[in-house]
Amino acid sequence: MVICVTSNISGEGKTFVSLNLAASLAITGKKVILLEMDLRKPKLSKGIGITSQEGISNYLIGQVELEKIILPTKVIEDLDIIPSGPIPPNPAELIMGEKMKEMIKHLTEKYDYVIIDTPPVGLVSDAFSISDYCHFVFYIFRYGYTDKGFLTYIEEIHNSQKLKNVGIVLNGVRQSTSYGYGYGYGYGYGYGYEIGRASCRERV
Repeated sequence: MVICVTSNISGEGKTFVSLNLAASLAITGKKVILLEMDLRKPKLSKGIGITSQEGISNYLIGQVELEKIILPTKVIEDLDIIPSGPIPPNPAELIMGEKMKEMIKHLTEKYDYVIIDTPPVGLVSDAFSISDYCHFVFYIFRYGYTDKGFLTYIEEIHNSQKLKNVGIVLNGVRQSTSYGYGYGYGYGYGYGYEIGRASCRERV
């Protein structure tokens, strides 16, 4: 199964949700791979201490074999990651190429879940191209940060079928407004996550 994670703009927590979703699935014994597909502004691999000179961009231009860029996270046994690699001059073109299709096909044969951390849809169109390969799309809103005008935008996206099977994740709900339960994962940098209810005003 392939799951894409996206958001409207930077800072809403899509990379955080991607990582925690991948970790949650991997600790159940499922084989999971996490793709750092924000080729323009990658943050994921550095955030968990993975440094690599090669990655997805190198594979998509035919410089390296796929197996060479699949790296273990060293945190959870069944969780691997493919870093983005060097920032290319033509990420949209690479994502729409045949190599992208080959990569996803190979990974779905090897892993139970492929989690794709995509660029924000409010900034570039890459996520729309990537979503063609996805069974589900998690669309991240951040409490107190996302402008409520983006709620109209996600409705337009849904109605136009630019993204299919979309689920909205509300990230960063304050503890004082929660129902009293939450969960979090620590990887040496102390992330936590709370689920709760909030009122919509100027911001979600």
